[in-house]
Amino acid sequence: MRRNLRKSGIDIIGDVPWGTHFCQFYQTKEDLTEILVPYFKTGLENNEFCMWVTSQPLEVEEAEKALRKAVPDVDVYLEKGQIRIISYIDWCMKDGIFDSEKVINQWIEKIEQALSGGYDGLRMTGNISWLKRKDWKDFADYEAEGDRIIGNYRIVALCTYCLDRCNASEIIDVVTNHQFALIKKEGEWEQIESSRRKEVEKALRESREDLNRAQEVGNIGSWRLKLDKNELTWSDQNYRIFGVPKRTPLSYETFLSTVHPDDREYVDKKWKEGLAGEPYDIEHRIIMDSKVRWVREKAYPEFDKEGALLGSFGITQDITERKQAEEALIRNENKFRTLAENCPDIIARFGRQKKHIYANPAAMEPYGCSPEEIVGKTNSELRMDPGNVNLWEGHYENVFTTGKPETMEFRHTSPLGKEYYFNTRIVPEFVDGEVTSVLAISRDITDIKEAEARLKEAYENLEELVEERTIQLEKAYNSLKESEKGLSEAQKMAHIGNWEWDISSNKAYWSEEMYRIFGRDPEKLAPSYNDYLCYVHPDDRDYYCNAIKKAVSGIPFDIDYRIVTDTGEERIVHMKSEFILNNRIVPVRIKGIVQDITERKKAEKAMANLEIARKKEIHHRIKNNLQVISSLLDLQAEKFNNRKCVKDSEVLKAFRESQNRVMSIALIHEELHEGKGNDTLNFSPYLKRLSKNLFQTYTLGNADTRLDIDLEEDIFFDMDVAVPLGIIINELVSNSLKHAFKGKDKGVIRIKLYREESSECANNAECTNKAECTKNMQGSKKEGEKGTNFILKVSDNGPGMPESFTTKNSGTLGIQLVHILANQLDAELELKRDSGTEFTIRFTVAEKK
Repeated sequence: MRRNLRKSGIDIIGDVPWGTHFCQFYQTKEDLTEILVPYFKTGLENNEFCMWVTSQPLEVEEAEKALRKAVPDVDVYLEKGQIRIISYIDWCMKDGIFDSEKVINQWIEKIEQALSGGYDGLRMTGNISWLKRKDWKDFADYEAEGDRIIGNYRIVALCTYCLDRCNASEIIDVVTNHQFALIKKEGEWEQIESSRRKEVEKALRESREDLNRAQEVGNIGSWRLKLDKNELTWSDQNYRIFGVPKRTPLSYETFLSTVHPDDREYVDKKWKEGLAGEPYDIEHRIIMDSKVRWVREKAYPEFDKEGALLGSFGITQDITERKQAEEALIRNENKFRTLAENCPDIIARFGRQKKHIYANPAAMEPYGCSPEEIVGKTNSELRMDPGNVNLWEGHYENVFTTGKPETMEFRHTSPLGKEYYFNTRIVPEFVDGEVTSVLAISRDITDIKEAEARLKEAYENLEELVEERTIQLEKAYNSLKESEKGLSEAQKMAHIGNWEWDISSNKAYWSEEMYRIFGRDPEKLAPSYNDYLCYVHPDDRDYYCNAIKKAVSGIPFDIDYRIVTDTGEERIVHMKSEFILNNRIVPVRIKGIVQDITERKKAEKAMANLEIARKKEIHHRIKNNLQVISSLLDLQAEKFNNRKCVKDSEVLKAFRESQNRVMSIALIHEELHEGKGNDTLNFSPYLKRLSKNLFQTYTLGNADTRLDIDLEEDIFFDMDVAVPLGIIINELVSNSLKHAFKGKDKGVIRIKLYREESSECANNAECTNKAECTKNMQGSKKEGEKGTNFILKVSDNGPGMPESFTTKNSGTLGIQLVHILANQLDAELELKRDSGTEFTIRFTVAEKK
């Protein structure tokens, strides 16, 4: 209502909203003209239809004469019918008797006539000097009813009462039935508020606001049907739910037109049953803005004391989201079953009673029974090991209690005696925010655990040697993290100011902190938009202006830019602001905050440099530690070398191989230390250094062995790829140097690394496992990263491997390591023996620079 304020023309009142009903107590004819003439002059000037109902002491002719003095062209308004000045006899009397029903009907008729004629609303007045004291009570009741009606329409009404004709109780009745009263004291007009009315209006307004807020939050609207008047009313939320403009005349047909055509017969039937006295609760579809939505309707009949049906009332709730969620749940359940029944992992669902409510076919072998036999039983009833049952139930209870997923690992022996090692992820399933079941996904990691055990055994000695140094590194790292934390706390001590700019007046408001940030004199007014632009750094002004233009639609935005303060200092600030739009979607104001982030930007830059230095230092220390380990292995090998026995020769060989593996890892950290301080390795230079070191390590007698390296440039890998790949190359090249050229004068070892399209492997006729290769390539890509396919080939022109040799059944640790690390990279390992030996490793990773 506040958006529809009207000028009253009366100085002491100012602007008033539609629905205002007030009164004036007068003593003289001049008192009347002093208020009524400017009142109607303002109404005519503001496109309102005016009705002036007169009686003594100011009749029709005198009223028109008084108005003409203030409005010289009043004849124009009279001729086009914008104002009517009539006697109370024609307006409210019927056969000499006051007819309240006639007057109220005329009010409604006149407001409808005004609106249809293009006027903004109706402005009216009536003089009550004709009222006889015996009719006062009936007239007061009429005024109360009229006050209720006026509040619902675009009407401003002023009732005038002769002060000399009213006693004290009648004055109280008049003030009570009006929002406020005007009375003259000592020659000045004063406004008297109705305290009881204000309290009632306040309580009613608060109650309506609470109801509207509750309906809006719950997306629930209400409606009521009165049969005697065939009147249908809707709450504001009901209009929003059905997408009907608030001024639309309401009827049953209006409502039915919004119902989906396929549901109209059903809804119409239920509506008619409701009119016969039957409550109903139904769900149906509606069409809003050409989109289908779902609503729930609940209706109840209303009866009078004698049991006669007065009408009905009900609520409407938008349940579209709930329906969409139900449909999505059904679709997801179908997808879940399709995926689960074709998944190699065991997938089982449990209820709160710890019993299976679903198990996929993969559970058959480990459990020793079909999914149908599993459903309805607990793990104990399926003869799971008691220790595993207790472990499982602990995690199970935690997930139901916290609503957070948990992971567990355990050994399991099937009824047929097969040993398994499972990694199980237990995740909650919610309905209306409550955990109703859990899903357990168990993956067989037996092969992984066995490989981990072998790797642990191989690196056990290395771990003992670096453990002490690692503790020192952790202490240094923790100390560094504490410094970072302190810096983070300092960053929070930023200065923030708020501001607001009125677009139409080009006036701004600044808080005190804004003046401090910009170095502006607090005694000065806040700058206008153009003045503010002078603060923005010249190089950032276009960027700032473009950001403002994009935000005109009302979307909040935030940007960083530079400013130059009044003291000439350059600072960096962060602005967050939004436009305020009027009801015509036109920007009228903009408000926001500005934070001085200069120190934070400096700190961020310092942190970036510190992080680079920290990473380089860590790589340097790890490289040094690994070189220490290599030296220790070398010293220990010398002891065995001096003994010169066959057994010690084998030990010496093992020490040399371990030393080469350490060296391959140390080279990685050396390259990272010499680089830019990040965690990615330019692999081609590293591979050249590794190969050169291996050639210097092994002495091959008179064999003239040549290294042929063909490496694609600018290939960058992170530690997770570079370390296993470096060890693989170390093992394969070492193997060729040791075994490929015995008894030969010449030999060639070739290393080739290059990118390929992901489809190349699948089209390669020599690939023995295309499906698995493609799967591995796709599986190795991480979400959000672009995967690249690579091929690494290590070959020699030696006699080749025997036909009985495979990478999986090799008895040597080196080839076993190659096989394990290839699996770790999700790579395909291929062996060729056509002319010499060629190992091909195909893998897919996300390159990093």
